[in-house]
Amino acid sequence: MKVEGGEFRTPSASPPILLGFLQCYIRMAEAVWSHQSMSYSYLERLERTIKQHEEWRVGECLNLIPSENQSSSHSRSVFMTDLGNRYSAPDKFYRGTRFLDEVQALAEDVAKKVFSARYADVRPLSGHTADMAVLLSLATNGDKILSVSPVNGGYPGISHLGLGRLLGLKNFYFPYDDNRVNIDPRESRALVEREAPRLIFFGSSFIPFPHPVREVSNSYRDGISIFDGSHVMGLIAGGE
Repeated sequence: MKVEGGEFRTPSASPPILLGFLQCYIRMAEAVWSHQSMSYSYLERLERTIKQHEEWRVGECLNLIPSENQSSSHSRSVFMTDLGNRYSAPDKFYRGTRFLDEVQALAEDVAKKVFSARYADVRPLSGHTADMAVLLSLATNGDKILSVSPVNGGYPGISHLGLGRLLGLKNFYFPYDDNRVNIDPRESRALVEREAPRLIFFGSSFIPFPHPVREVSNSYRDGISIFDGSHVMGLIAGGE
């Protein structure tokens, strides 16, 4: 079989050879049909599962984790526009992003006003990527980092189980008062003075009460105090 002038032409052949070609075409058609049928089957399952998830999580569940709380229909509608499939870079490597860059600038201005901050970066997609950016920028191999232990509700991602180990940091954990379900400020100040950590990480995955940030950080000026407010950001924005 060869192509001449944009058309397929089959060379003259005996009936057995033509029959072989026909059988080959039939098998190819059956394979394509089977693949399409399988694709439709998976698509139907996918759509059904998504619908079940939507009915369950939205209609039947009370989402108590702030990072997975219910977003407004307006904010969700933005992801259905072309913006949901775009990304940009500071060096303008990706073209056609002038409106996206304007959206980012507007979001940064709003964040600075809401949180009374001099600077804001809205690019991190999660608290973990924000934590990673902070650690990579402010800490080096062998530095000490103080945070809430995962045992007491701290975020495992910055502990010795996560970024601490990956970045070669020495993890220390706040002394914890189980009765107050919070960081022990007096014992924590003593630990800070003794170990002199490079970074003091406040905030945690489970935070029943505000952490004693001022009581601990004001007594130590050599380190850098950081607050991961991922799970209480709404309260902070509201002035709490």
